[in-house]
Amino acid sequence: MQHVASDQNWGISAGSRDFALKNGWRLNGNNNTWIVNSIGQIGSGNNSATIAIFSDQNSSLKHGIATVEKLAKFTGVALNLPTSKN
Repeated sequence: MQHVASDQNWGISAGSRDFALKNGWRLNGNNNTWIVNSIGQIGSGNNSATIAIFSDQNSSLKHGIATVEKLAKFTGVALNLPTSKN
């Protein structure tokens, strides 16, 4: 979970420059929306948290990723974690 492929460096990684993650996504064929999830750890040492962000009913994969990253950033700010993403 700490060695992330560059094309999957999204999700909870938006919440901290230190992270380990696993992302998941799929098209919901029943209603043509996207399910986008990201789980793992943000921060390091005593200033870290294990989080899971699950989203459903996203109009696109891009929208789902943006939703997950917005929540991850909010969590990182709440925990006062340093971030390297904008």
